[in-house]
Amino acid sequence: MPNQDQSQESAGALPGRRFIYAIIWTAIGVIVVVNLTVNLLWLSGFANSLTAQNVRAQGLQAQRAKALVEYEAAKAQADLSRLAYFLSLDNRNGTSTERLIEQTLKNNFHIREIALADGQGQEFARYSRSRLITGADLKNLAGLDVFEKARQGQIYASPVNFSSYAEPFFTLVRPIGGENRATVLLADFYLRGLWEMALEMRIGETGEISVIDSKGILVANPRPANVLKKLNYISRPPVKNLLSGQTAEGLRYQADGKDLIGTAYPFLINESRWTLLVEQEAREIEGAKDKIKGWLLVFCGGNLLLAGILVWLMLVLKGANRELAQRYAGLLRAREKLAMAKQKIKSALDNVSSPIMVFDKNYALADFNLAAAGAFGLGAADLNKKATVRAQDFSFAGLVAIIKPPFRSRIKSRAAGGWAEEEEAVFGARPSSNGNLDQFQDLGPDYRIYKILTAPLRAANGAEQGFVVTAQDLTREKLLDQLKSEFISIAAHQLRTPLSAVKWTLKMLMDEDEGPLNDGQKNLVNKGFQSNERVIKLVNELLNVSRLEEGKFDYKFAVFDFSRFYKELADSVRARASLSGLQFTAGRPPADLPVKADKEKISLALEAVLDNSLKYTPAGGTIKMAMTADRAAGRLAIAITDSGIGIPAAEQAKLFSKFFRGSNVLKMETDGSGLGLYLARNIIARHGGSLTVSSQEKQGTLVKIELPFLKG
Repeated sequence: MPNQDQSQESAGALPGRRFIYAIIWTAIGVIVVVNLTVNLLWLSGFANSLTAQNVRAQGLQAQRAKALVEYEAAKAQADLSRLAYFLSLDNRNGTSTERLIEQTLKNNFHIREIALADGQGQEFARYSRSRLITGADLKNLAGLDVFEKARQGQIYASPVNFSSYAEPFFTLVRPIGGENRATVLLADFYLRGLWEMALEMRIGETGEISVIDSKGILVANPRPANVLKKLNYISRPPVKNLLSGQTAEGLRYQADGKDLIGTAYPFLINESRWTLLVEQEAREIEGAKDKIKGWLLVFCGGNLLLAGILVWLMLVLKGANRELAQRYAGLLRAREKLAMAKQKIKSALDNVSSPIMVFDKNYALADFNLAAAGAFGLGAADLNKKATVRAQDFSFAGLVAIIKPPFRSRIKSRAAGGWAEEEEAVFGARPSSNGNLDQFQDLGPDYRIYKILTAPLRAANGAEQGFVVTAQDLTREKLLDQLKSEFISIAAHQLRTPLSAVKWTLKMLMDEDEGPLNDGQKNLVNKGFQSNERVIKLVNELLNVSRLEEGKFDYKFAVFDFSRFYKELADSVRARASLSGLQFTAGRPPADLPVKADKEKISLALEAVLDNSLKYTPAGGTIKMAMTADRAAGRLAIAITDSGIGIPAAEQAKLFSKFFRGSNVLKMETDGSGLGLYLARNIIARHGGSLTVSSQEKQGTLVKIELPFLKG
């Protein structure tokens, strides 16, 4: 049955798997077929259109070159027209002919020389940007076609000529002087710029651009030798078709021993029809088809490989899916168990009477129980609210933005990690006016006092994951404690008067004021007197505790020499130690230690500590007292060490509680109130000092008291 249930869970864990497999297999087949078809159609179409695209690229390059040539020619004509205009003016604002021509040469680098000729064709001035002009360089243009056309008022461009450096150029000629036409302006327009353009504007590996003049003569080409040969390109199919008005784009022909594809475009230079020819070897254009065929084979092979990989992946996926289904079923069971466990924990927390809050590692409220919701006014809206924390100082005071009722809190102890380990929080009351932090007044109906305990949540590796805050309601205990203190105060006051009367009566009997007593009577009266003294001491201690808690333990601060006080205290203890069979030693105190304190209260605290050492150190033991002073810090320290019975380690946490007495002490000495250290620590704390105890059972105890003293 378990195996059957497991198989049913596995089968139902991922429903519709067979249907999903069918869809995936179908998708793989469709993808492979569509991919092959698309690649075949696309690559075939691409191969067929590649030649046309290259031809269009030739056309674009030709149009670009044509635009550059027309622009440069038009710019040269415009510069010459502007120059002719200014030369024809009578008033030039002081600008000389030479200055105007120099500016024109500077503005147009294609024009290298400009000449002026008179009405008979004789040049009378020539200016050059590249050579020095002499009288021998001045020409007589009479009878030449260029001069005659200019005399007739025409603007004329001569055929292409070659300079002494084999550079092609043509001459632009135009008249000056309006109708008079007495002067002719000539400018040599060099085609080196077109030559350089043909060199720069390359097409692929074998393509080149050529410029052909109106007579079909090659004037610009990437191969200068062809230009110098003055080759005639009139017979080339693109040029020939262009002159006859037929299409001149993408023509295939043989020339120079090569299989070429060429495109020709016309352009005008001063109404002369020139041609721009773009040629490229056919093998370069159509050679890409072979590469495309190779890529087509690669694509087909890749598709087949992809199909094989997909089939293999599907087989792997099928096996993995089977395992995944089993794990998924197990995950569902684990999730169900986790949900049940979480619900049990939640139910357990809600049934705990103490408020409990859980915070994550970012100090945000993650959860709380019903008791916390009722005590602190928490709701679902408070989840994820963050506590105010500074430098990892997590404490209850930082929850003021989360907890609704106002409260006051104080830290009683901190953990090694810095957070507040134990705190006390009070709701519905304000501190007592007597300064006692353990008492409150104006207790309202919502008065509550809680002991706050904070513990970290840790992961398996020890890393902190958050905090758990537990609040223990101490309201009833505190109220009972306060009632107990009030009862003790009243009882102590009521007992003090009759005890004093008994004391004086016994004292009169001991002094034989009413007649002589025999030895037996004296012994009985003395024992009664000592017992009465012990009761009076206990009553006084109870009254001191009551006054301390009520804030009526009046302190009378005054300046006195603590070194002298120390010596007096040591002398009194030494006498008592000797009577008990104990060895007492007191170190020499530092001199000149003025303190401002209540001498009586300080004496009461120190005597309480020394009284414990005297009572709980067996005969033959030692008691040592030493005092040191840190004058830079202004603090003195008194260390009292004994070889007494010590305090059990498990009970040391209760050492400063009221009425506490160690279990080993009760077996040794039945007398004692358990109030001495409680009073001593409160008195020392009131003076700005501290009292600490370290003890080991059957080894002894060390009590260290620190107090401030007046410096200077």
